[in-house]
Amino acid sequence: MSNSSNEVDQQCQLNFTIHLASRRTVIGPRGRTIKAISKQNNVSIKVIRKLRRWPRKHEDSASITSYHKFAYFGLPTNYGAYCIDVDVIIKGTRSGCEEAKEQVLRLAEEGASNVYVAELELEEDRAKFMIGKTNSLQAKYPNLSIQDHVSSDGILCSDGKCVYIKGTKSKVLEAAEELKRIQARIVEETTVLEVKTPKDTSYMICLDANLSPYYGEISVRTNEHDITICGILEKAKEVEAALSEAASRYTTEVIKVPEFIPGNASHTRPILNLLWSQVLKPKYWGKVAVAFDEPYLEIRGKKEIVETFKQLAMSTFEKTTPQIVTIVPGDYRRIRRYDKTYKLGDLAEANDILYRFDRENAYLIDASIATGEKKEGFESRSDAFRSHIVGWTEFLESMETVTVNVGQLQQYMFGMLGGPNKSSIFLDHLKGRPGELSLVGWHKIRLEGPPDAVQGAKEEMEKMVEDVENGTFRAHERTVMVPSKLLTALIGKNREIWRGTRIGTRVHLRIIDQGKGTRSQELVDEDSETPIVISGIKYDVNNAVSRILGSVEELSDRKVVRIKIGATYHRRIVGRNYSHRNKIEKECRVDIRFPRNDLRYPCPKHEDEIVVHGKTADVVEAEKRILGIYQSEKNGAKEKTIDVPLSALKKVRQLLGDRLWDRSDKLNYIGVQLLDEFPCAGVDYSIMEDEESARVTVYGTEKALAGIPKDFEEPRNTNFTATVPAPKEFLDYCESNVWDTILSDAGVDDLSDEQKSNLIQASEIECEVKCTGDERLVEIIVEMIRERLAEWEEHGGHWSSDY
Repeated sequence: MSNSSNEVDQQCQLNFTIHLASRRTVIGPRGRTIKAISKQNNVSIKVIRKLRRWPRKHEDSASITSYHKFAYFGLPTNYGAYCIDVDVIIKGTRSGCEEAKEQVLRLAEEGASNVYVAELELEEDRAKFMIGKTNSLQAKYPNLSIQDHVSSDGILCSDGKCVYIKGTKSKVLEAAEELKRIQARIVEETTVLEVKTPKDTSYMICLDANLSPYYGEISVRTNEHDITICGILEKAKEVEAALSEAASRYTTEVIKVPEFIPGNASHTRPILNLLWSQVLKPKYWGKVAVAFDEPYLEIRGKKEIVETFKQLAMSTFEKTTPQIVTIVPGDYRRIRRYDKTYKLGDLAEANDILYRFDRENAYLIDASIATGEKKEGFESRSDAFRSHIVGWTEFLESMETVTVNVGQLQQYMFGMLGGPNKSSIFLDHLKGRPGELSLVGWHKIRLEGPPDAVQGAKEEMEKMVEDVENGTFRAHERTVMVPSKLLTALIGKNREIWRGTRIGTRVHLRIIDQGKGTRSQELVDEDSETPIVISGIKYDVNNAVSRILGSVEELSDRKVVRIKIGATYHRRIVGRNYSHRNKIEKECRVDIRFPRNDLRYPCPKHEDEIVVHGKTADVVEAEKRILGIYQSEKNGAKEKTIDVPLSALKKVRQLLGDRLWDRSDKLNYIGVQLLDEFPCAGVDYSIMEDEESARVTVYGTEKALAGIPKDFEEPRNTNFTATVPAPKEFLDYCESNVWDTILSDAGVDDLSDEQKSNLIQASEIECEVKCTGDERLVEIIVEMIRERLAEWEEHGGHWSSDY
């Protein structure tokens, strides 16, 4: 504990530490305790968790296991170290600071020592219901720690036998009494029933009975010879009936396993394991369960399946004679670690051999026992396989094995980085040679490989642990040069890509931009490179470098092409119902934008351009297709000029299908298909406005131009009425939101509510939909309603999920 005091005009600052276990007591519920001390002594108090060091080897691990905050020198906070101390900083007058410090230390001492633990033993059959109630109890007493088991070393875990309550004594006793009342009520409301079962079949019977509908309502506990059911009487009876019915279909039978090598019973279990794993198990996996209690084999499952398995097992045991079994002395299990190309399995398959490596011997059996096809020359085939595994002996003897104690670093630097064999330290020393890294317990690492690689990796790991404990370890760093113009793309919108790289690979990332700013126009314009510094564990740093360079390669291959084509041709290049654009975007894997009318990226300054984004080769292909459509349309296009008053411009735009440009609706906009059927739907146009009139120039095929009215001023029928017969069931399904959708798709947002209400009037009495309004608009709406009705009838009188 350390103090430091600086006096300036009777002002003072005191710094000291308290144990983390006292932090909650000092702060109090919602900070009330520490606020009261601050107010009473007219000082400011800060309680700060220290995240500055890894626990020393000599410290008691039980005192740090419950703390989950980590920090690590020079590394991102994805890794970290436990903290066991808390900093307290008090600022104010000297007398106030001293008084406040006394009160804080007194509370800290009480918090560290006045911890009471109450233990409430659970009734075994009703433990599940009690454990479920601990969540609500924890919410009522947030300052207590309520768990359903605590082990001997103080680490909280679960076994369902007891509930432990930890905290201040008064609150603990209060919560314990409430928990006892809850348990008494559960005992009163529930009942316990038993169902007798064949030996060790309880788990299979529960699965067969399908108890999922009773999940949360019934507690089922399986035993060796019975199943215990606990719950409300009615539900428990239902479960009892289901389990009794399932239990009647199961049985347990016992057969005697012979000595496969007469006079030597020690080989029976290994050979039986081989026969089970490669002959019997593949045919009965998930259907039966077996247990070997020498010399008897228990078979558990459904009666008919157990009987057929029993016959197969007995016949297999009879065929397993010493003549088809070869035993090779020695421990060859380590071969699997280094047989990366699976040559061992290929050799066994080629020689029709079944094999198993045991602690003391290797067992070889003729594969004919599984296939039923007899093949001569078992001795020669087994000799070939035996020679191969014996040849590994010299290699295995040359490997050295050591165990390194790395403490908490085992999990946070080797266990969480891709698992064994992913330690860049060991891989660097192996230099491509075979080796194996495995985790031992919670604090050790086993290295196996060439002696020089093992010793080198061991020394480096031990030095890393020492540097971490001394606070001198620094992370590995690499610098990557990337084109400055790609920085914005590498960072991404709202720094999403940058954050994904940093978190996904557990590294620090720094851009050395010479003070220009990562998004400055100066960096984008100049043909330069900007360094990115990556720091962290070497394995993670290498992953981050690969990820960044991969992104740079992909971004460097992207291209933007601006195709100069007059805006009057854009609609025909888009195609009917977006057919041309969608096809080119899908097949060429590009993004095509029309700056003149694109709602996503509007840019009126470039109205005579079509912009294509994508990879270089894809953009070239898309450009070729777009120019082909342009030439075709240009050669066959006609032009027509119409003078109209300014008051008619809105009708002109509606007639020419202005809403077809709304890309945000391109997938769901039903009006696209309807307007496409009218003669003016695929016409491009330009408008020149004057003081009193406007000149509209339209472009398209002769057929399309012929459909344009010659005089927009001639009166149109604005009180046109049409009806659509519809069954009452259909009208019941069409609520107001359906009609609103149709009106929106028809483009009537500018009409008044009264006009909209006249456009669609559904009558369930007359079984029809009446539409009144502008003739062309009514035609569109009627067509939409008919399409909806046809869709409804097609689905058998049910509403389609597409709407």
